[in-house]
Amino acid sequence: MSIPDANTTSNIGLCVDVFSKLISAGATVFAACVAIYGIKAWRREFKGKRDIELAEEVLELFYKARDAIRAIRSPLGYSHEGKKVVERLKAEGGEGDIDLQMATVLERYEAREETFQKLQMLQYRFMARFGKDKTKPFDDLRECVNSIFFAARMLSMLWKSIREEMDSGTKKTRYDKIDQLQADLYWGDDEKDRITPKVEAVVKAMEEICQKIIGAK
Repeated sequence: MSIPDANTTSNIGLCVDVFSKLISAGATVFAACVAIYGIKAWRREFKGKRDIELAEEVLELFYKARDAIRAIRSPLGYSHEGKKVVERLKAEGGEGDIDLQMATVLERYEAREETFQKLQMLQYRFMARFGKDKTKPFDDLRECVNSIFFAARMLSMLWKSIREEMDSGTKKTRYDKIDQLQADLYWGDDEKDRITPKVEAVVKAMEEICQKIIGAK
């Protein structure tokens, strides 16, 4: 059995040292890769959680908005409704000639305004997170609310014009318009009600968008 000379021993030691450094470097790289993967996985999980929370919050507000719109459009009312709004507007020097029907709609809306304000604020975050094409239900819902106010305003104007107009033919035309506007303002006439189907369609569209986000995470 031969005894390794000094050069051989030195070479072996050098190889061991290099190999040890390679193992150490490899372990460092591996640890770094694991850390990076862990951070990315955490970011994906965190982003997914935020997306779900936003989708759930928006969908909940759409359900609340649907109920709020139904309450605003209720054909049942109380004798005191709208009077405070009329008094406030007169005190502010605003529309003193606003009729009680319009004032009632405004009062009912103001009592539920927080829901619509929250939706308006969340629309831009929703757009930034999921894309502009996913925010159409927000615009459609706002259009439904605007249609209610438009109906109330037009009814006020038409009733005033009927009181001042004596021509029977003109009155008949205006009564027909009033009939449709009443169906827009209040629920109850299923055949002429154009608002309820629109609101239901809007909520369903948002359900489909949000449920895909929630289910995909």
